[in-house]
Amino acid sequence: MYTFTDSLRKGLRRLAIFVGWILLALCVFIVISALLRKFFDVVIQGADEYGGYILAVSMGFGFAYAILDRAHIRITILRDMFSDRLRAVLDIFAMIVLTVFAGNLTYAALSVFSTSWRMNAHATTALQTSLSVPQLLWTCSLLFFTLTCGVLALSGLFAFVRKDWSFIETVLGTRSTNEDIKEELRVIPSIESKPEGN
Repeated sequence: MYTFTDSLRKGLRRLAIFVGWILLALCVFIVISALLRKFFDVVIQGADEYGGYILAVSMGFGFAYAILDRAHIRITILRDMFSDRLRAVLDIFAMIVLTVFAGNLTYAALSVFSTSWRMNAHATTALQTSLSVPQLLWTCSLLFFTLTCGVLALSGLFAFVRKDWSFIETVLGTRSTNEDIKEELRVIPSIESKPEGN
């Protein structure tokens, strides 16, 4: 089970890096568009419109990556005082609730997409973009988030049956302070690795 979640996390990390480059390219495009408009009175159509589409589509994949990386904020004032079994129950319950919430988001997005598809709706901009295309990608990203949450919830339930508290803690639980410190030390060069005299 660890192998599956690790593979999914690695795949999502690559996707997150790819989306990050797209967002960076979008930032450059918007800056260039603003400079051309300011100094040369040249208008590039679609910078803000396609920027909104990119942000909407990347949202669902970002949510999925964050849930696998345990980066979503959770209030844990009382959780650490509970037993392993009770913490596991709470973690699984939280994941099930998140799955239901994500499913509702996906259903709403699907409804928006189907309406735009039936009406052949287009954006009220100069580009007249067919709204069903970005909305379909947006719906797919939210569906991916929902499926990720569902897989984690099922994995947690199977682990609970096997009484594998360690799996539930490390996959569904919150990050501990020690884990946060280790993560920071991993990305920050160690002081000991610097040559002497620096």
